Amino acid sequence: MRFAGASPLGLFSQCHARTLEECLDLRKLVLLLRETGWSTRAQQASRDILRHFDQEATQNHVEEEACLFPALLDSMAGTEPDCLREMTSTLARQHSGLERMWARLRPQLEAICTGQSAALSSADVEDFIEANVRHIESEENGLLPMAQRLIAGRELPRLRSSILQWRTACNEMRAAMHG
Repeated sequence: MRFAGASPLGLFSQCHARTLEECLDLRKLVLLLRETGWSTRAQQASRDILRHFDQEATQNHVEEEACLFPALLDSMAGTEPDCLREMTSTLARQHSGLERMWARLRPQLEAICTGQSAALSSADVEDFIEANVRHIESEENGLLPMAQRLIAGRELPRLRSSILQWRTACNEMRAAMHG
């Protein structure tokens, strides 16, 4: 995800839109494999899906939990943010659930990428897609509108800075692991 002038909250929405696109591609991949078996087209689609869910979607969840959720809770200082705490806790649990579901799908996609398999569990795919759709709807219809109301003015640049610092630290850690 790139900032390139986007608002911090807009970045989350952009990632959600991309995740929904990748979910559609995942569904198309099931059909492609059913119709034609393994192909270079299936291999490339698997690579693209893996890249998105391994990197962008995972980063989005981490940034929400590390940057957005705390900013929202801080915006409620002096009040009783029980509803907000419950919402962010529920969304964090959903992130964990999505990660577990992804862990079941990932090896299947890796096998397609390497030509070792042309099998992809349609049940795992549909469960993963449905969970993503429900989760994204919760964030787009609940969390982000609330954030837009509560995190205003000077706080949005602070959120942006927090996300950039988080990304820099993550990129440095990745580089150290791979370098």
